[in-house]
Amino acid sequence: MLLKKTMLGAAMALGLAVVPANANLIVNGGFESGTFTPIGGGITTYDLITQAGPQDLTGWTVGNSLVWGVNTTDINPYAGSGFVDLTGVGDTLPHGALNQAISTIAGQLYTFSIFLTQDFSSSIVGINVFADGVALALFGTPGVWNYQPTGATYGQMSGVFAAVDSSTLISIQSIKFGSQVFMIGLDNVSVTGPVPEVPVPAGFLLLISALGGLGFLTRFRKAASAA
Repeated sequence: MLLKKTMLGAAMALGLAVVPANANLIVNGGFESGTFTPIGGGITTYDLITQAGPQDLTGWTVGNSLVWGVNTTDINPYAGSGFVDLTGVGDTLPHGALNQAISTIAGQLYTFSIFLTQDFSSSIVGINVFADGVALALFGTPGVWNYQPTGATYGQMSGVFAAVDSSTLISIQSIKFGSQVFMIGLDNVSVTGPVPEVPVPAGFLLLISALGGLGFLTRFRKAASAA
């Protein structure tokens, strides 16, 4: 434990970045924050977002029309108090889309994850996800939506993409247009990536060598004491 702390302190002293490997790069992936404006007419738990821009959902830009639900009384989110329904009010066509640019490192692999609920066959996934215009292969099974406070189940969908630049545009779009749809619900969106590869300075290699020598010396002294 002492050796680990010593090495971590030495790395920080030499200016090496210590980056959490599983940090979520998506801002507001749970749709918990933004400028919430109720639809009106007695509907207080839904915000109908029709304009492209980040003025409603923090971190996101919106395409077409979608509904942001917060503290809802008839549809449950996966976690927290917020979720997004890409179908808008009823079945507003064209369905909505969400976009967000994240910071990435070219050549690194990243994992995309989302929790999805929908009111049609789970054998059909109701969304496409793109990273800089390239569709991700999503794995998992969507949950099933039912119109009551605890009726929606969510299934986790995930896929992997390789970043090609220092910024990657993540886009989530509906693909279900064949018949009337009342719910394509999204929650807990995340993108996680690996710790960037950092060149090892010569000074750090010398430090590792010195620590190795210190360990050898400690073992030698213990052996001598035992003798």
